[in-house]
Amino acid sequence: MKEQTVQHLFNRVQSDLKDGLSELLTYHSIHHTMDVIEQSMAIAIREGITSSKDLLLLKVAALYHDTGF
Repeated sequence: MKEQTVQHLFNRVQSDLKDGLSELLTYHSIHHTMDVIEQSMAIAIREGITSSKDLLLLKVAALYHDTGF
């Protein structure tokens, strides 16, 4: 997957979360999603996951985890 494609995904989901999540949701927010991505990457590194493909898939999964709201 090209970096440009990944950046497009991130921009799209971030925009959807910022614009689409109810303000009544105090926990599930764009800030929560970004923290989940950051923490997922930190855990992956501590667990010895170094494959760029695996890290990318994990990052995309973390990004999309709240899109159902």
